[in-house]
Amino acid sequence: MATEWVRWAVLRYVRDVAAYDRRMQAAIERGQAIRAQMEGIGAIRYDRDGSASTWSDHLPDALDTLAEIADHLESDVALWAKDAEKAKELFFRYAETTMVWEKWGERLTWAKVAKMHGYSEGGARKMAERGMEIIYELMPEEYRRSPYGAEPWNRGR
Repeated sequence: MATEWVRWAVLRYVRDVAAYDRRMQAAIERGQAIRAQMEGIGAIRYDRDGSASTWSDHLPDALDTLAEIADHLESDVALWAKDAEKAKELFFRYAETTMVWEKWGERLTWAKVAKMHGYSEGGARKMAERGMEIIYELMPEEYRRSPYGAEPWNRGR
């Protein structure tokens, strides 16, 4: 059975990876929304009535700025994706570790986790306890030592 420290450290790691995964997905969606807005703006002609305004002169600069923002988001996501995939691979190695991810990373109920794997709720809980011990042994050292976690993707940023 996992000790209280092991349980706490693993839950911290799982929750950090899940939160990071959600932030990464939000960044992807934001980049896509910016690109969609740029396509719509770029297709509109603002000089149809024959008058040129100072606002329309700045439109190409604004589109370039939006493109830079979208490129920055996409490059950050590409860098972070490697760290996220490496972290998530750990959770899908064994049925026990997958149950830990599903319960605390995806926030499923014990009933759903148990049904997905064909176990009773009690059986799923016992397997997840073993999964916590496995994750603890395989997760980054920083999480085992630091009470506050040490997300590798946040270092130096």
